[in-house]
Amino acid sequence: MNTLQYFGMLYVDWAESGYYAYLIVLVAALITGLVHKTEYRLPRSTYFLNISLVTFGSGLIQAIWLFSLEATAGGYVWILALIDFLSWAAAGYFLVMFGKARSNDAFGHSRYAALAFIPLANFVLLFKGPKDTVFQTSGSGLTVGAPAVVIGLIAFGIGRGSAPGLEQAVLQKVNEFAGTQTATDIGKAYFEFYLKRDGLDGGLQYLASLDSVGPIDGVTDLSSITAQNGVLTYDFTINDNSITGLNPEWTSNVQAGNCITYTDAINAGATIKYLYHTQSRVLADIQSHSSSCR
Repeated sequence: MNTLQYFGMLYVDWAESGYYAYLIVLVAALITGLVHKTEYRLPRSTYFLNISLVTFGSGLIQAIWLFSLEATAGGYVWILALIDFLSWAAAGYFLVMFGKARSNDAFGHSRYAALAFIPLANFVLLFKGPKDTVFQTSGSGLTVGAPAVVIGLIAFGIGRGSAPGLEQAVLQKVNEFAGTQTATDIGKAYFEFYLKRDGLDGGLQYLASLDSVGPIDGVTDLSSITAQNGVLTYDFTINDNSITGLNPEWTSNVQAGNCITYTDAINAGATIKYLYHTQSRVLADIQSHSSSCR
């Protein structure tokens, strides 16, 4: 896995933790607020329209994640991550600049721009009238007054309401890709990511998470899956104590099959262990590793 793809997947993994966008927006806004000054003024309606358009634009850009599966499989998810990061940073820039301009209009200075980022307190910027009624703020037509508010409400609603639909569309694509080569490539990419970030056991724990314990057939249960010290162990319980052994040809085929299925893990130094046993005896300990898979 190349460095760009690794950092792209690291970003995606971080983003899944939640509230990452707010952090990017706030940091970008803080830096912008300290560096950039403005004497520009925005009336209430134009301010609402502008922040609504920022919300709309940010929500629209999130549509790039519809291509996240293909990007992960193809090795260019870092491009989506970069676009996403820049979009939230841009949102922080514009929100603080609009906040400064609205603060200039409402208070005569920009020091209350931070209210734009404080829940409930931001209503002060939205509703407080201009301090200097003589000063004429620029703007006409659809950018001020009632038209600006109506357009802002529509843009804000679309921007905020797009998230659930986007999530549903991504989940639908996940289901469509199940069992395809793309799904296989995604699994390989994630194994390489966890291998690089967390080491061999981290990669094996990811592989273990792809399967679930439970009944396999009428007599066999997958009792546990563990990843420890470079060994990925699948523990199978045979619920028939009359069985005293397994067909050598069958166990040989399982061993060879695991060499193919877990090629990347084995090449990384892992051992894949399929342990079959009844309540009273071990029936087979099938191991696939670099030596046995030659």
